[in-house]
Amino acid sequence: MIECSTPGCGREATCRGMCEPCRQRWRRANRPGVARPVRHAALVEPFGGLRAFCRAVGIETMTVYRWPDGAVPADRHGAILDGAARAGVDIRAVRAALVGRERA
Repeated sequence: MIECSTPGCGREATCRGMCEPCRQRWRRANRPGVARPVRHAALVEPFGGLRAFCRAVGIETMTVYRWPDGAVPADRHGAILDGAARAGVDIRAVRAALVGRERA
């Protein structure tokens, strides 16, 4: 079970890393206390955001939310590094994020 990323919630996450009540609350009010989680932030950050990362790698945004929080699937590493090279992103930072996630 993946827990909701909202601090203090503890329910099972169903979408975007949040449980349904927290996701609805975030969607309706976009309250500062309920921030949208960014999965794999260390990996996505060099690209400038989740959408830019997905565009460079050639995957859909929701695919990243389906990946386990502790690791990126090994079969995606090559595509991620190729996308980083095409996008002109610092490959060392991307490689470090991939290695760091494997050890976590």
